[in-house]
Amino acid sequence: FDFPDRVAPVVPVASKDGSKVINVFELFHGPTYAFKDLGMQFIGSLFEYLLEKQNRHLNIVVATSGDTGSAAIACCRDKKRIHIYVLFPGQGRISNLQERQMTTVIEDNVHVIAVDGTSDDADVPLRELFKDEDLRSNHGLCSINSINWARIMIQISFYFYSYLQICDLECSQKINFAIPCGGFGNCTAAFMAKQMGLPIDHLLISVNDNDTLHRLISTGVLSSTSSVKKTTSPSMDIQVPYNIERLFYLLSGQNTDLVKSIMDELAEKGSVTIPEEIISPIRAVCLSASVSEENVSSAFRQVLQDFDYILDPH
Repeated sequence: FDFPDRVAPVVPVASKDGSKVINVFELFHGPTYAFKDLGMQFIGSLFEYLLEKQNRHLNIVVATSGDTGSAAIACCRDKKRIHIYVLFPGQGRISNLQERQMTTVIEDNVHVIAVDGTSDDADVPLRELFKDEDLRSNHGLCSINSINWARIMIQISFYFYSYLQICDLECSQKINFAIPCGGFGNCTAAFMAKQMGLPIDHLLISVNDNDTLHRLISTGVLSSTSSVKKTTSPSMDIQVPYNIERLFYLLSGQNTDLVKSIMDELAEKGSVTIPEEIISPIRAVCLSASVSEENVSSAFRQVLQDFDYILDPH
Protein backbone atom coordinates (compact mmCIF):
# COMPACT_ATOMS: atom_id res chain seq x y z
CA PHE A 1 0.00 0.00 0.00
CA ASP A 2 1.35 3.36 -1.03
CA PHE A 3 0.09 5.64 1.76
CA PRO A 4 2.91 6.35 4.24
CA ASP A 5 1.22 5.83 7.62
CA ARG A 6 -2.30 4.43 7.00
CA VAL A 7 -3.32 1.90 4.37
CA ALA A 8 -6.77 3.51 4.09
CA PRO A 9 -6.79 7.15 5.19
CA VAL A 10 -9.84 9.31 5.74
CA VAL A 11 -8.91 12.50 3.91
CA PRO A 12 -10.75 15.76 4.66
CA VAL A 13 -11.25 17.47 1.30
CA ALA A 14 -12.09 21.17 1.58
CA SER A 15 -13.80 23.26 -1.07
CA LYS A 16 -11.71 25.99 -2.66
CA ASP A 17 -13.66 28.68 -0.83
CA GLY A 18 -13.32 26.85 2.50
CA SER A 19 -17.08 26.64 3.08
CA LYS A 20 -17.41 22.83 2.88
CA VAL A 21 -15.40 19.77 3.91
CA ILE A 22 -16.05 16.23 2.69
CA ASN A 23 -14.38 13.28 4.43
CA VAL A 24 -13.23 10.80 1.78
CA PHE A 25 -12.31 7.27 2.88
CA GLU A 26 -9.58 6.48 0.37
CA LEU A 27 -9.52 2.74 -0.29
CA PHE A 28 -7.56 2.94 -3.54
CA HIS A 29 -3.99 2.81 -2.23
CA GLY A 30 -3.50 -0.93 -2.81
CA PRO A 31 -1.74 -2.77 -5.65
CA THR A 32 -4.72 -2.68 -8.08
CA TYR A 33 -6.28 0.62 -6.89
CA ALA A 34 -9.52 -1.20 -5.95
CA PHE A 35 -11.16 -0.88 -2.54
CA LYS A 36 -11.13 -4.69 -2.40
CA ASP A 37 -7.33 -4.78 -2.12
CA LEU A 38 -7.45 -4.13 1.62
CA GLY A 39 -9.50 -7.23 2.39
CA MET A 40 -8.00 -9.40 -0.35
CA GLN A 41 -4.39 -8.92 0.72
CA PHE A 42 -5.25 -10.18 4.18
CA ILE A 43 -7.30 -13.13 2.89
CA GLY A 44 -4.62 -14.30 0.45
CA SER A 45 -1.98 -14.39 3.18
CA LEU A 46 -4.40 -16.01 5.65
CA PHE A 47 -5.24 -18.77 3.16
CA GLU A 48 -1.59 -19.47 2.44
CA TYR A 49 -0.79 -19.66 6.17
CA LEU A 50 -3.64 -22.11 6.86
CA LEU A 51 -2.92 -24.23 3.77
CA GLU A 52 0.73 -24.54 4.80
CA LYS A 53 -0.26 -25.68 8.29
CA GLN A 54 -2.76 -28.21 6.91
CA ASN A 55 -0.60 -29.32 3.95
CA ARG A 56 -3.44 -28.58 1.52
CA HIS A 57 -3.94 -26.85 -1.82
CA LEU A 58 -6.81 -24.63 -2.92
CA ASN A 59 -8.48 -23.85 -6.23
CA ILE A 60 -10.07 -20.40 -6.03
CA VAL A 61 -12.80 -19.61 -8.56
CA VAL A 62 -13.88 -15.99 -8.97
CA ALA A 63 -16.43 -14.22 -11.16
CA THR A 64 -15.79 -10.50 -11.53
CA SER A 65 -17.51 -7.40 -12.83
CA GLY A 66 -14.09 -5.75 -12.93
CA ASP A 67 -12.17 -4.89 -9.80
CA THR A 68 -12.67 -8.12 -7.81
CA GLY A 69 -10.71 -10.15 -10.35
CA SER A 70 -7.57 -8.04 -10.42
CA ALA A 71 -7.57 -7.64 -6.61
CA ALA A 72 -8.02 -11.42 -6.19
CA ILE A 73 -5.16 -12.14 -8.61
CA ALA A 74 -2.90 -9.67 -6.82
CA CYS A 75 -3.45 -11.44 -3.50
CA CYS A 76 -2.88 -14.95 -4.91
CA ARG A 77 -0.29 -14.59 -7.67
CA ASP A 78 2.71 -15.44 -5.49
CA LYS A 79 1.06 -18.17 -3.39
CA LYS A 80 2.48 -21.70 -3.79
CA ARG A 81 -0.58 -23.59 -2.57
CA ILE A 82 -3.23 -21.66 -4.49
CA HIS A 83 -4.43 -21.72 -8.10
CA ILE A 84 -6.90 -19.00 -9.04
CA TYR A 85 -9.40 -19.05 -11.93
CA VAL A 86 -11.04 -15.73 -12.80
CA LEU A 87 -14.07 -15.35 -15.08
CA PHE A 88 -14.67 -11.86 -16.44
CA PRO A 89 -17.25 -10.55 -18.94
CA GLY A 90 -15.72 -9.95 -22.36
CA GLN A 91 -17.00 -7.74 -25.18
CA GLY A 92 -15.53 -4.62 -23.56
CA ARG A 93 -17.77 -4.86 -20.48
CA ILE A 94 -14.93 -4.02 -18.10
CA SER A 95 -12.42 -1.22 -18.35
CA ASN A 96 -9.25 -1.65 -20.40
CA LEU A 97 -7.13 -1.14 -17.26
CA GLN A 98 -9.02 -3.85 -15.35
CA GLU A 99 -8.69 -6.31 -18.23
CA ARG A 100 -4.96 -5.65 -18.58
CA GLN A 101 -4.44 -6.04 -14.82
CA MET A 102 -5.83 -9.56 -15.12
CA THR A 103 -4.64 -10.78 -18.52
CA THR A 104 -1.00 -9.65 -18.29
CA VAL A 105 -0.16 -11.66 -15.15
CA ILE A 106 2.31 -14.41 -16.08
CA GLU A 107 2.43 -16.55 -12.91
CA ASP A 108 1.58 -20.22 -13.55
CA ASN A 109 -1.05 -20.33 -10.79
CA VAL A 110 -3.19 -17.60 -12.39
CA HIS A 111 -5.83 -18.53 -15.00
CA VAL A 112 -8.03 -15.82 -16.55
CA ILE A 113 -11.04 -16.57 -18.76
CA ALA A 114 -13.23 -14.14 -20.72
CA VAL A 115 -16.86 -15.27 -20.86
CA ASP A 116 -19.83 -14.34 -23.01
CA GLY A 117 -22.44 -12.22 -21.26
CA THR A 118 -22.33 -10.14 -18.09
CA SER A 119 -20.86 -10.69 -14.63
CA ASP A 120 -24.31 -11.94 -13.53
CA ASP A 121 -24.04 -14.63 -16.23
CA ALA A 122 -20.60 -15.60 -14.93
CA ASP A 123 -22.05 -15.99 -11.42
CA VAL A 124 -24.39 -18.79 -12.61
CA PRO A 125 -21.76 -21.54 -13.14
CA LEU A 126 -20.05 -20.49 -9.91
CA ARG A 127 -23.23 -21.07 -7.93
CA GLU A 128 -23.65 -24.46 -9.58
CA LEU A 129 -20.06 -25.43 -8.77
CA PHE A 130 -20.43 -24.62 -5.11
CA LYS A 131 -23.75 -26.47 -4.81
CA ASP A 132 -21.91 -29.73 -5.57
CA GLU A 133 -20.40 -30.66 -2.20
CA ASP A 134 -18.43 -33.64 -3.54
CA LEU A 135 -16.89 -31.56 -6.33
CA ARG A 136 -16.10 -28.75 -3.92
CA SER A 137 -14.45 -31.07 -1.43
CA ASN A 138 -12.54 -33.28 -3.90
CA HIS A 139 -11.04 -30.34 -5.78
CA GLY A 140 -10.53 -27.92 -2.89
CA LEU A 141 -12.79 -25.29 -4.41
CA CYS A 142 -13.18 -21.90 -2.78
CA SER A 143 -14.20 -18.39 -3.79
CA ILE A 144 -13.05 -14.99 -2.63
CA ASN A 145 -15.96 -13.13 -4.12
CA SER A 146 -17.97 -11.49 -1.36
CA ILE A 147 -19.97 -14.74 -1.13
CA ASN A 148 -17.01 -15.69 1.08
CA TRP A 149 -17.73 -14.55 4.64
CA ALA A 150 -14.08 -13.60 5.19
CA ARG A 151 -14.52 -10.72 2.72
CA ILE A 152 -17.48 -9.29 4.64
CA MET A 153 -15.70 -9.80 7.96
CA ILE A 154 -12.73 -7.69 6.86
CA GLN A 155 -14.97 -5.02 5.35
CA ILE A 156 -16.79 -4.62 8.68
CA SER A 157 -13.50 -3.42 10.13
CA PHE A 158 -13.30 -0.69 7.44
CA TYR A 159 -16.11 1.20 9.11
CA PHE A 160 -14.69 1.07 12.63
CA TYR A 161 -11.27 2.06 11.28
CA SER A 162 -12.61 5.01 9.32
CA TYR A 163 -14.85 6.18 12.18
CA LEU A 164 -11.94 6.18 14.63
CA GLN A 165 -9.93 8.37 12.26
CA ILE A 166 -12.64 11.01 12.64
CA CYS A 167 -13.80 10.45 16.23
CA ASP A 168 -11.82 9.10 19.19
CA LEU A 169 -12.99 6.30 21.48
CA GLU A 170 -14.90 8.72 23.70
CA CYS A 171 -16.89 10.10 20.77
CA SER A 172 -20.49 8.99 20.24
CA GLN A 173 -21.32 11.22 17.29
CA LYS A 174 -23.40 9.51 14.63
CA ILE A 175 -22.00 9.31 11.12
CA ASN A 176 -23.36 8.77 7.61
CA PHE A 177 -21.51 6.74 4.99
CA ALA A 178 -22.12 7.32 1.27
CA ILE A 179 -21.37 4.05 -0.53
CA PRO A 180 -21.44 3.22 -4.26
CA CYS A 181 -23.02 -0.22 -4.57
CA GLY A 182 -22.83 -3.18 -6.90
CA GLY A 183 -23.09 -6.56 -5.18
CA PHE A 184 -24.04 -4.92 -1.84
CA GLY A 185 -21.17 -6.56 0.07
CA ASN A 186 -19.70 -3.31 1.39
CA CYS A 187 -23.13 -2.06 2.49
CA THR A 188 -23.88 -5.38 4.17
CA ALA A 189 -20.63 -5.00 6.13
CA ALA A 190 -21.61 -1.44 7.11
CA PHE A 191 -25.06 -2.62 8.23
CA MET A 192 -23.43 -5.29 10.39
CA ALA A 193 -21.01 -2.73 11.84
CA LYS A 194 -24.03 -0.66 12.90
CA GLN A 195 -25.60 -3.70 14.54
CA MET A 196 -22.32 -4.28 16.39
CA GLY A 197 -22.63 -0.83 17.94
CA LEU A 198 -20.86 1.56 15.57
CA PRO A 199 -22.90 4.83 15.71
CA ILE A 200 -23.96 4.88 12.06
CA ASP A 201 -27.02 7.01 11.36
CA HIS A 202 -27.66 6.31 7.67
CA LEU A 203 -26.08 4.51 4.74
CA LEU A 204 -26.43 6.59 1.57
CA ILE A 205 -26.52 4.01 -1.21
CA SER A 206 -25.85 5.07 -4.78
CA VAL A 207 -26.23 2.84 -7.81
CA ASN A 208 -25.82 3.54 -11.50
CA ASP A 209 -28.39 2.83 -14.22
CA ASN A 210 -28.49 -0.77 -12.97
CA ASP A 211 -30.89 0.20 -10.21
CA THR A 212 -32.12 -3.02 -8.61
CA LEU A 213 -31.13 -1.88 -5.12
CA HIS A 214 -32.77 1.52 -5.45
CA ARG A 215 -35.99 -0.06 -6.68
CA LEU A 216 -35.91 -2.54 -3.79
CA ILE A 217 -35.61 0.18 -1.15
CA SER A 218 -38.15 2.43 -2.91
CA THR A 219 -40.83 -0.17 -3.59
CA GLY A 220 -40.09 -3.16 -1.36
CA VAL A 221 -39.90 -5.37 -4.46
CA LEU A 222 -36.70 -7.16 -5.45
CA SER A 223 -36.77 -7.65 -9.21
CA SER A 224 -34.21 -8.39 -11.87
CA THR A 225 -34.15 -6.61 -15.21
CA SER A 226 -33.93 -8.14 -18.67
CA SER A 227 -30.37 -6.93 -19.23
CA VAL A 228 -27.40 -5.22 -17.56
CA LYS A 229 -26.65 -1.72 -18.81
CA LYS A 230 -23.04 -0.89 -19.63
CA THR A 231 -21.82 2.19 -17.73
CA THR A 232 -18.62 4.03 -16.81
CA SER A 233 -18.69 2.19 -13.46
CA PRO A 234 -18.51 -1.41 -14.74
CA SER A 235 -17.79 -2.88 -11.31
CA MET A 236 -21.31 -1.75 -10.35
CA ASP A 237 -22.96 -3.14 -13.49
CA ILE A 238 -24.74 -5.89 -11.58
CA GLN A 239 -28.33 -7.01 -12.01
CA VAL A 240 -28.88 -8.93 -8.76
CA PRO A 241 -26.96 -7.70 -5.68
CA TYR A 242 -26.30 -11.15 -4.26
CA ASN A 243 -25.22 -9.99 -0.79
CA ILE A 244 -28.74 -8.73 -0.14
CA GLU A 245 -29.52 -12.37 0.69
CA ARG A 246 -27.19 -12.07 3.69
CA LEU A 247 -29.10 -9.05 4.97
CA PHE A 248 -32.42 -10.86 4.52
CA TYR A 249 -31.01 -13.72 6.61
CA LEU A 250 -29.84 -11.36 9.34
CA LEU A 251 -33.07 -9.36 9.55
CA SER A 252 -35.38 -12.37 9.36
CA GLY A 253 -33.95 -13.76 12.59
CA GLN A 254 -31.79 -16.21 10.62
CA ASN A 255 -34.89 -17.80 9.08
CA THR A 256 -33.30 -19.87 6.33
CA ASP A 257 -36.64 -21.22 5.07
CA LEU A 258 -38.01 -17.69 4.57
CA VAL A 259 -34.86 -16.47 2.82
CA LYS A 260 -34.83 -19.53 0.56
CA SER A 261 -38.45 -18.96 -0.40
CA ILE A 262 -37.69 -15.31 -1.24
CA MET A 263 -34.73 -16.18 -3.44
CA ASP A 264 -36.54 -19.11 -5.08
CA GLU A 265 -39.46 -16.83 -6.00
CA LEU A 266 -37.02 -14.28 -7.44
CA ALA A 267 -35.38 -16.98 -9.57
CA GLU A 268 -38.73 -18.38 -10.72
CA LYS A 269 -40.76 -15.21 -11.31
CA GLY A 270 -38.12 -12.49 -11.71
CA SER A 271 -39.49 -10.46 -8.80
CA VAL A 272 -40.53 -10.91 -5.17
CA THR A 273 -42.14 -8.65 -2.56
CA ILE A 274 -40.01 -8.50 0.56
CA PRO A 275 -41.83 -9.01 3.90
CA GLU A 276 -42.34 -5.83 5.93
CA GLU A 277 -40.33 -7.13 8.90
CA ILE A 278 -37.28 -7.30 6.63
CA ILE A 279 -37.67 -4.26 4.38
CA SER A 280 -38.62 -1.83 7.19
CA PRO A 281 -35.29 -2.03 9.08
CA ILE A 282 -33.44 -1.74 5.75
CA ARG A 283 -35.35 1.45 4.92
CA ALA A 284 -34.71 2.82 8.41
CA VAL A 285 -30.96 2.78 7.73
CA CYS A 286 -30.51 2.85 3.96
CA LEU A 287 -31.32 5.84 1.75
CA SER A 288 -30.83 5.20 -1.94
CA ALA A 289 -30.51 6.90 -5.31
CA SER A 290 -29.97 5.79 -8.89
CA VAL A 291 -27.55 8.08 -10.71
CA SER A 292 -27.58 8.43 -14.49
CA GLU A 293 -24.41 8.55 -16.57
CA GLU A 294 -25.07 12.22 -17.26
CA ASN A 295 -25.34 13.01 -13.55
CA VAL A 296 -22.21 10.99 -12.75
CA SER A 297 -20.19 13.06 -15.23
CA SER A 298 -21.74 16.28 -13.95
CA ALA A 299 -20.91 15.43 -10.33
CA PHE A 300 -17.30 14.62 -11.25
CA ARG A 301 -16.90 17.97 -12.95
CA GLN A 302 -18.54 19.82 -10.07
CA VAL A 303 -16.34 18.18 -7.41
CA LEU A 304 -13.22 18.86 -9.46
CA GLN A 305 -14.26 22.48 -9.92
CA ASP A 306 -15.30 23.12 -6.32
CA PHE A 307 -12.89 20.87 -4.38
CA ASP A 308 -10.00 20.29 -6.80
CA TYR A 309 -10.44 16.54 -6.16
CA ILE A 310 -10.73 13.79 -8.78
CA LEU A 311 -13.40 11.17 -8.08
CA ASP A 312 -13.49 7.61 -9.40
CA PRO A 313 -16.70 6.18 -10.87
CA HIS A 314 -16.50 3.24 -8.45
